[in-house]
Amino acid sequence: MLLARVSASPAKCGKILLTEEREVESVSGKGFGESPHYSRLWYHKVRMEVVSNCVYEKRLAASLTQEELATALGVTRQTIISIEKGNYTPSVLLALKIATLFECSVEEIFSICLKK
Repeated sequence: MLLARVSASPAKCGKILLTEEREVESVSGKGFGESPHYSRLWYHKVRMEVVSNCVYEKRLAASLTQEELATALGVTRQTIISIEKGNYTPSVLLALKIATLFECSVEEIFSICLKK
């Protein structure tokens, strides 16, 4: 689980999902009154949002090799490997091409999940 430092109120953290918070008494041995940049610090354990996909399963169901899929989409086989492993999130254009090729919606292939 990651630890993120956020200044000001924890409510202003935007899209970061907070699971636990605790107020910290000092920064580098200094109290809050001695730090001109922070009136208060909050530390949060956070979960990251990541994009998962089922390109591998769709490719196997279509009886395509990685090379055949890459050629049909106009990318390299290494790109397909990275997408299937979850190391690379494709551009919107490539995601739409993938969905069109498999005759399904983008949402059926790509989804948002929480990484702990």
